[in-house]
Amino acid sequence: MFRTGLVIGVHQQERAFGERVVKGIHEKNIEVIRIQNGLVRGSDWKNRSSFHGSDLHKLYLWIHQQVCGKYDLVVDLHCGSTEGKWSADILAEEIGFLDFLHAGAKDIFQDRYALPDTIRLVRIVSDIASQSDIFSYRYLVCKPFIPEEVAKKAHYRYVGIEIYLSAGGKGCREDYRLSRRLLRAIHKCAMEYTFMTYRH
Repeated sequence: MFRTGLVIGVHQQERAFGERVVKGIHEKNIEVIRIQNGLVRGSDWKNRSSFHGSDLHKLYLWIHQQVCGKYDLVVDLHCGSTEGKWSADILAEEIGFLDFLHAGAKDIFQDRYALPDTIRLVRIVSDIASQSDIFSYRYLVCKPFIPEEVAKKAHYRYVGIEIYLSAGGKGCREDYRLSRRLLRAIHKCAMEYTFMTYRH
């Protein structure tokens, strides 16, 4: 059975958001991985030093050890804030999987034939400066703070999600409904993509 591990609470400020989202997730093959003592994100969170980078690295290596061999997909859930409407960034390393997510949008969002502009697909790379493959620029690229062992798909597929909650981060009921819908969609797409690539 295809199994997804959903990580919540990497940062303490995000734990309440994660708990509220997972209250509505009842699928048996989506298991919640709660980080009991998450890191405290500084006010200047875009500054790498405010993350206490070494602590973050150690935490993700610990998560890697916990999930390796147990899950086919690991979803790392985070949240931020926006003064506009709900939106999300989806981060993954494999272009083929990002393509599959993009193509599956009409099934995920039933009345749509492309990803809504509130959802952005982002490719994880190890070195942005060395990117020479022009096809990689079909998507935004980023080099996250997580160790490379986590982002690579050798043992499981890693997907990072940053949800931007409306009303300056307070969010509303619809924000949480959309977040759950997105999580289920990523789980479904990852399962279908894994089975499809395994058959080939």
